[in-house]
Amino acid sequence: MLEADKPPARLEVVFLLGPTIVAATVFRPPVWQRLVCSLPLLAAAVLLVIGGISDGGWTLLAAALGAVAVLGFLWRAWLLRIDLGQDITVVNLTRTIHIPWSELARFRYDGGVRVQRKDGREHGVTAFTSTSGAIRFGPDPFRQVWVDLEKARKRRRKNQPREIEVRLG
Repeated sequence: MLEADKPPARLEVVFLLGPTIVAATVFRPPVWQRLVCSLPLLAAAVLLVIGGISDGGWTLLAAALGAVAVLGFLWRAWLLRIDLGQDITVVNLTRTIHIPWSELARFRYDGGVRVQRKDGREHGVTAFTSTSGAIRFGPDPFRQVWVDLEKARKRRRKNQPREIEVRLG
C-alpha cells in the first residue's frame, strides 16, 4: 500500500481479487478532518449514554438507541470516499454506487464533486460536497480532487482500446 500526501487524501492501493491484481486510487477526506468532525458526535453519544444512565428506566433505553444511531452515522461517515479501480465506486452516507468506466461521461465540479454518467444522470460525492454559503479560506481542496479525478478519467480513456467498425465487401 502506498500513500501519497496530497490534500485532501489520495491513497494508491493494490490488492488481489481472486487471481487478478487490481490497482485502485482512493480519494477521501484527510484523517485530521474526519477526526475534527467526529469528536463532537462522539461526545454527543457519550453524553447520551451518561444522561441515560443517570436517569435510568426508559430514558436509558432511548439514550442508548440515540447513541447507537449517532455511532452508526459516525461509522458510515468514516467510510465516505470515491474509489477508482476496475469500476468507479462512490461511497455516500446512505448508499454505495458502482459505475462502470464505460458509463462515465465526466467528473463535474460546482463547489463539490459530482459524477456524471453518459445518460445524463448525476451522483454527488458526499465526501467532497460543498456547504452552501461557506466562506472559503485559501485554495479549495475539492477542486484539486476534481482535477485529479478528471486526469484519471482522461488517462483511462486514452489508454482504453477503442472499438473499430470494419465493413467488408
